[in-house]
Amino acid sequence: MEKITELNELKAAIRRHFRGGMATNFTLSEAEISGELKSGGLFIEESPDCLYILRERDGHRILNYYVNSLPLPPVPDGLTVCEITARGRENLRRDIISALEDAGFTPLFERVRLVRQAGRAEPNGGGAYKLSAAGESDIAGVSSLFASCFDRLTGCISSESVLAGRIAAGGVFIAKRDGCVAGAVETAADKSFTEIRHLAVRENDRGRGLGGELVRYYLNETGGRKSFVWTEPGKPAAYKTYVNCGYTEDGNGSLVLMKGRKT
Repeated sequence: MEKITELNELKAAIRRHFRGGMATNFTLSEAEISGELKSGGLFIEESPDCLYILRERDGHRILNYYVNSLPLPPVPDGLTVCEITARGRENLRRDIISALEDAGFTPLFERVRLVRQAGRAEPNGGGAYKLSAAGESDIAGVSSLFASCFDRLTGCISSESVLAGRIAAGGVFIAKRDGCVAGAVETAADKSFTEIRHLAVRENDRGRGLGGELVRYYLNETGGRKSFVWTEPGKPAAYKTYVNCGYTEDGNGSLVLMKGRKT
């Protein structure tokens, strides 16, 4: 694997493989890539018809790809997670899924994407919680909350450098109680929409509607712009929170696979 230290290096590699008919699951923005570069854990591996982009995490990697033909070249050894998306579950690339399975990946679960059209949300009031945009001093608290609420392998948890960048950009909103982070929503912005990347509430503070209040607060703080979120239908509490805030499924689905986990 080749370590990437500059954005232009990655752009050049992508250009070499960006052709008609290629398949990819790489959707990171330049700001997100910059965060990955700061963490020092961005690598590529190339063959004539395939580019692997690997993002290092604590004990595992996240695999993205640009594929121009099959079969796939060998995937670097180690615990690796890969997610592929499509417009409609029936349109997921079965040839790519099969090739990943041949490379040692096992399908784990599906996600769906929800959308909320532009429009402000009616807040219910924070009650005993103080809602605000997160600041630099909140990085550790937000990071610890996400680590306690999401699977470290499949939860797509942002590195601290990426999280710090989103906080600096005003894209992370928190609820505090007694000076501690009780809930947080991490978001990313595009030109015409925003996207929820993580929503979490501390275990002792669940069941009080705080997740929904955080979502409504974020929607209003970002001007009520169109919003997306990926979630698992198998987690009904989170799914219901989004639906109650005006989100509906938009037909996009994904499949999460993993390679190298010991059984």
